[in-house]
Amino acid sequence: MKKTTSHIEKTTGFTLIEIIVALFIFAILAVIATTSLYNVLNARERVEANSQQFAEMQVAVVLMGRDISQSIDRPIINNFNEKQPAMLGKGTSVELTRSGFSNPFSLAKRSHLLRVAYAVKQGELIRETWRVLDQAPTTKPDTRVLMKGISSISFRYLAHNNQFYNSWPPGNETNENELPKAIQVTMTVKNWGQITRLWTIPATALWQKTQKTVAQP
Repeated sequence: MKKTTSHIEKTTGFTLIEIIVALFIFAILAVIATTSLYNVLNARERVEANSQQFAEMQVAVVLMGRDISQSIDRPIINNFNEKQPAMLGKGTSVELTRSGFSNPFSLAKRSHLLRVAYAVKQGELIRETWRVLDQAPTTKPDTRVLMKGISSISFRYLAHNNQFYNSWPPGNETNENELPKAIQVTMTVKNWGQITRLWTIPATALWQKTQKTVAQP
């Protein structure tokens, strides 16, 4: 009598421990990949934010420099019917009259002069402009936020005696319509630190020349 034998096929696979180890390794790799991706995205956001802030700062510096360098000795009447000097500086803000506000062929019913003010409010550098110099009680300025992240700003005024003052007019023998020789602006900007700029006022030399001519007999 023949003996029959049954052959049981052996199947190979992963044990539970092997599966757990594989999942553990996969989890570690996933955490590493996620962390790396998060860091890359964070770095990209910081670069984009810094680039945007730098672009805003460039625009602000160009506008401020243009306004200051085109200052002229034209006093105004504010909306409280009070006479204000051509330039009014209070340490952390400045207000001035500037020329060069283009009006080709006088098509717009306005002057080529513009009243401009700079100040920091709630961490934002604000530029205010008035399209009329002698204002009515209802006259309101146009307000524009130039940049954010400003913790402080200060203006210093270089007088003709080569002394810096924290306000203008300085209250000495200076004529209230006389302009300083230059204005120094110092801003403390988030992520950039302290930034200082100095702009000269060409109209000052013309004003001095005019005064000397008038004074001659």
